[in-house]
Amino acid sequence: MVIVTLRPIADGAYKQWRIYPTTPTTHYDKVDEETPNDAVDYITSRFADGADHYVYDTFIKPPTGIPQGSTINSVTVYSRGIAVKTILKVVAPWTEVLLVDGTLYTGYPHYYTTWTTTYRTWATNPKTGSPWTLNDVEALEFGAYGEDGYDDDGNETWVSVTAVWMEIDYTPPVIITKKFARLGANITVQPHPILLVKRNGNIIAYRKPHIPFKPEKPIQPVVS
Repeated sequence: MVIVTLRPIADGAYKQWRIYPTTPTTHYDKVDEETPNDAVDYITSRFADGADHYVYDTFIKPPTGIPQGSTINSVTVYSRGIAVKTILKVVAPWTEVLLVDGTLYTGYPHYYTTWTTTYRTWATNPKTGSPWTLNDVEALEFGAYGEDGYDDDGNETWVSVTAVWMEIDYTPPVIITKKFARLGANITVQPHPILLVKRNGNIIAYRKPHIPFKPEKPIQPVVS
């Protein structure tokens, strides 16, 4: 079992959250830190316009580097966020997102009011219900979903996310390496596809000289 960790390298198909700071205008760089910096930079669902909002951001990842023939065990998306409220008794949620072949899939809602790291694991492709393939995971985008809402008195709740990343758990293919060694025979391989050896005056031709040969007694190579 091997785990590869992937972080955003560019904005993806969905770019609906607000950002802090507002420059540069790209979103991925607000959530790509290996060590989350919490309130230093983040994406936020706060629009402060009196309306409810339901927003998605997805991000492009680098190539996985997973070898062909590997078995994909699971895909996990992590996020680190916080839910903020004014005087509301409830808070807005956020969750992790996968974009699979044009369809969005979300994790479970999170309502933590301090900076918290959360995750959602998909053991199979949620669109097909089948095991993940390497082509599936290479094409994935991942990200976060969040909400912004108000109560009847105009009190607002929103969420901020400071880091998003993906982990892919896979099993590499089994590679069998054959090792050959001389086994008690004094044989010289000639630069020719046929190896000739003499035993008891007889010539024996071997068309695959790389196959180990163990005679009962040491034999002498043909001398030309």
